[in-house]
Amino acid sequence: MSASNADFASIPEVSPTEATAKLVEMKKSLREDAGNMIAKTIPRRIFELNEVLGSPDFKLTYDQYASPVNVPSPPGTNEEKEAGDSQFLATGRVNGTTLLMLPDGVIQMNKTLERLHEVVKPLIVQQVDDCNLLKMWIQLLIPKVEDGNNFGVGIQEECLEQVTAVQKDSASYLDQVTRYYILRAKSVSKVAKYPHVEDFRRTVVELDQKQYHTVTMFVRQLRNDYSLLHDILTKNMEKIQRPRNSNAESLY
Repeated sequence: MSASNADFASIPEVSPTEATAKLVEMKKSLREDAGNMIAKTIPRRIFELNEVLGSPDFKLTYDQYASPVNVPSPPGTNEEKEAGDSQFLATGRVNGTTLLMLPDGVIQMNKTLERLHEVVKPLIVQQVDDCNLLKMWIQLLIPKVEDGNNFGVGIQEECLEQVTAVQKDSASYLDQVTRYYILRAKSVSKVAKYPHVEDFRRTVVELDQKQYHTVTMFVRQLRNDYSLLHDILTKNMEKIQRPRNSNAESLY
């Protein structure tokens, strides 16, 4: 028996009646958690994100978060090359591009952006998890399919689509952080390979500037999405919870 099978074997068996009771209890707990999420947690999340946006780290100028690439520029004249430059040591005489020894050993990442990423990524994951709870809550409240009197069900589906869209957008922010590191690494590699080309150095500067504003936008969008979800869910709470009471009310 494999380790995974042994783990499953250790789970105590429950009767169908007990399993049903646990399922009912789980759904009840989920409804309570979703109610607390809308009434208490989301307003607190919005306040916390406003505090993050107001912190000094999100009001920096470029000079305060700049991280110059520590690859020295090559000598500009033949005389300088003949005299030698301790910053530029060829690692070997081979065909192709000459490889240069970096005087500082490694090219550092942008430490300020790395710190901001560590602040923002948990906030992104938190919103994805919050949306997952709200999705499950709405889905479990959708009644069985019937002919007619489906206006409230349509409102539930609209709200579900909104929560799903927010969750999808939030998850994509994590991919954007990864893409930043990949693009910066490629640009820095170009600087190391072609240190005499100023455009590659400028590309790194532009990437850092863009990412700083992107991270700030992430936090702002997280706050705005929470505000949107709170607004649409509170306005339509009655229809979400009791979709077939009446079909005379509007969505908003």
